[in-house]
Amino acid sequence: MPGQMSNAQATRNGILALQQALAGVKRAQSDVLGTGENLSAGYRGGDGHAYQNLLTQWNGHCEVILKSLQDMINELENTGTQKAKLQQANQDAINQANAAYTQLV
Repeated sequence: MPGQMSNAQATRNGILALQQALAGVKRAQSDVLGTGENLSAGYRGGDGHAYQNLLTQWNGHCEVILKSLQDMINELENTGTQKAKLQQANQDAINQANAAYTQLV
């Protein structure tokens, strides 16, 4: 069981790391978009349009990264839940077998 516990801890650590990365990307996204809004007021004409397109593209990439991070978090959480259910079912089966054996002796 120690190996199973360390795997569970590794999964929790992975989830925490991904959550921290997600928060960091969201902060950076917010900072860049906020700065972009402030700067875009001063840009006029073609350069302003190009700058806005660049921000839109960059934000789109951020959204892809955020979705991927969230998908990985969800997958690890689901894996952890399923593994815990399987471990509990195995423990229940062992306990039932032990109870049946105890009644026989």
